Amino acid sequence: MHIKLQRKKKRLSYIKVLYASMSVLNYSENVLYDFATIIGAVGGSLGLFLGFSCFQCGSWIINIAWRKLQTK
Repeated sequence: MHIKLQRKKKRLSYIKVLYASMSVLNYSENVLYDFATIIGAVGGSLGLFLGFSCFQCGSWIINIAWRKLQTK
């Protein structure tokens, strides 16, 4: 009488992960225009091409307000 011993076969799966390259890229973000730079650029463009001046506009508004206060 022969007895056959059946061994259970193990089923193994392997996953191999490889890198495409060993180099690393670092990205950094730099501010090109902050608020003061934008105000300066817009004001300079308006002054150059349109003849607009914030100081002149402000003084015009102050003069109108001063005249109205003096007449009362």
